[in-house]
Amino acid sequence: MKDIAKWIVHAGIFAVPAVVLIISNSLFFPYITGKNFTFRIIVEIIFAAWIILALYDVQYRPRFSWIIANFTVFLVVMFFADWFGKNRAASFWSNFERMEGYVTLVHVFLYTLVVGSVLKTERLWNRFFMTTLGVAVVLSIYAFAQIAGDIKINQGGWRLDGTLGNSAYMAIYMLFHTFIALFMLLRTKSRGMRYVFGALVVLFVYLLVQTATRGTVLGLVGGSFIMVTYIALFAKGYPRVRKAAVGGLIAVVAVVGLFIAFKDSSFIQGNPYLQRIASISLKEASNRFNIWSMAYEGVQEHPVLGWGQSNYNYVFNKYYRPELHGGEAWFDRVHNIVMDWLIAGGFVGMIAYFSILGAAVYYLLYRPLRGDESFTVIERGLLLGLLAGYMIHNFVVFDNIVSYIFYGTFLAFIHARVGRSIARVDALEVDSRVIEQIYAPVVGIAVAVVVYYVNVPGILAAGDIISAFKEKDPNLVLVDFDRALSRHSFGDQEIREQMMQRVQPMLSQQNLPDEFKQRAFKKVETELKNEVALKPDDARTRVFLASFYRLTNNVDEALAQLKVARELSPKKQLIIFEQGMAEIQKKDYAAAEAFFKEAYDLGPQFDDSRTYYATAAIYNNDLATFEDLIKTPEQKRSFAINDLALQAAYQAKMYPLLIEMFETRIAANPSDPQLRTNLAYIQNESGDEAGAIATLEEASKDIPTFKTQADSFIESIKSGSAKPAK
Repeated sequence: MKDIAKWIVHAGIFAVPAVVLIISNSLFFPYITGKNFTFRIIVEIIFAAWIILALYDVQYRPRFSWIIANFTVFLVVMFFADWFGKNRAASFWSNFERMEGYVTLVHVFLYTLVVGSVLKTERLWNRFFMTTLGVAVVLSIYAFAQIAGDIKINQGGWRLDGTLGNSAYMAIYMLFHTFIALFMLLRTKSRGMRYVFGALVVLFVYLLVQTATRGTVLGLVGGSFIMVTYIALFAKGYPRVRKAAVGGLIAVVAVVGLFIAFKDSSFIQGNPYLQRIASISLKEASNRFNIWSMAYEGVQEHPVLGWGQSNYNYVFNKYYRPELHGGEAWFDRVHNIVMDWLIAGGFVGMIAYFSILGAAVYYLLYRPLRGDESFTVIERGLLLGLLAGYMIHNFVVFDNIVSYIFYGTFLAFIHARVGRSIARVDALEVDSRVIEQIYAPVVGIAVAVVVYYVNVPGILAAGDIISAFKEKDPNLVLVDFDRALSRHSFGDQEIREQMMQRVQPMLSQQNLPDEFKQRAFKKVETELKNEVALKPDDARTRVFLASFYRLTNNVDEALAQLKVARELSPKKQLIIFEQGMAEIQKKDYAAAEAFFKEAYDLGPQFDDSRTYYATAAIYNNDLATFEDLIKTPEQKRSFAINDLALQAAYQAKMYPLLIEMFETRIAANPSDPQLRTNLAYIQNESGDEAGAIATLEEASKDIPTFKTQADSFIESIKSGSAKPAK
């Protein structure tokens, strides 16, 4: 039994690094859910096996360190913060997109505890670091396939994201492995392996830069600076390493200085990765500053225990600043480690979180001054640099399962070195027969129950969502979403939102029977209303319901929901736009113009605000306002490409404006025959038959495949049978 438990624990620990390679295309959020569920299941199993192992063998029992003690305090604090938070379910379980919450904190703690209790020798840690470096090499091969264009890059098409689906997640992974490779480089005695580890350092830094994640690049620079400075100052017993550190310090300063001096050069500006890094400035960070400032307003409202995890969206909506329009509409993270934990746990939670880091720094900085030799000065320098780089990264980003895993790994590494035995725990003696006949069966049943209830409903529901989008039979689409909701997972809000987006287009399909449409409408309406009932103070849930009502021509119901959403988020232009569009559908053009003017006044610098205001002015026959708003070529171009603006101009029969708008669209998409056709129809309808024919003749020359259709249209114009423009 003991050997089996030991094998399970070791196998699970060494399997964790490979979690980053998982992409679960059969699950919703394939880059997130597969990794998280796998990590959770592994941790649950190895924790159960570790309990049995620790009962058998005293050397595997938990030991005391301030890292584990402070982590425990942090969990206690966050339990109460989440319990009394704004949305308890979200705080404890999060959602499919993030998969964080209290459940993740507990799993990271258990992982840290088990790893720190089991990997206690240099040989085991070397094997673990070699394992994770091997996985990083595999991920690097995948990344080069992305660079070569053989595999799709998800982050904007050019910012490397590997198997992680997000460039920031890829960046922090490479930051950790840069320091792991450095760590192994300085530990190995083999000259050949030094070259290997040195090459890996270069490789991982290169791939980090390819993510163009500025916060992590700053973390690399800052962490490297702290590492080489510490070693240069204190590594007196390692003259060669100290000399290399001094050289490294000079190199870091020189590289940063040269980069700043030549940031406007063609070499840097011509490279999109370097150009993005060079764009770091206070002006570029203005949106972040706004978000942080909004967060602090929320902290002042709940300063002690905060709002609970995964509840920043309430703060973001309530204190939304119009300057943020055009960015992410529904921020759920502050993108700052300090403010994120202030929001999640208040000042108590934030202090508890940083006490874990403080404990690690205590063992690396203070304890050596008292003669503690748990780490060499080189190891201390590397670990301090890594922790600094990680925190700098998190100052402008946020944690994910990958960063949690490797932060937990290094906390475990430090704990394994400094932890001291707990006499009462070590003194406990348990008969092997009791372990086999009582403890093992109880632990086995308990872990089976936990694995099922913590993971299986979510896994099945995440799969049901994908099935619903792949299903072609409309009736089975509803069945799939019904099944997903019946799982009672933590992803119900996402299931309902995805149901709305999948079903809403079906309601306008002519080939579907009315009975199905009525049933589908009622199903989506009921589920969205259920979500509103669960989260009445969440503006997002009301906007989704309002959008569904508006798109199904239930305008009064849409306006009622939007009114409440505005009370919850008074200055968010997205909500005001929805109100304006609903009023246009209702043909109350004066009310629509008033709404769009309100949105424009909140942020006149945004093109879409100007365009929508000008569009409403046309609908309301307020042409003076329209002419005052749309003057410059850029304003005219933005107006021309807006479909609602085109509809308004056509309804008002503003033919010269319509012709100008279509000419703008054609200039941007000259190979689109439909645009040429629409322009010809407008010209013909305005009385310019010759102009319409000339447009079609030119189109037939520019687009040879369109000639037959163009000739047919020309004949219909000449015969007077041309249809009106659409």
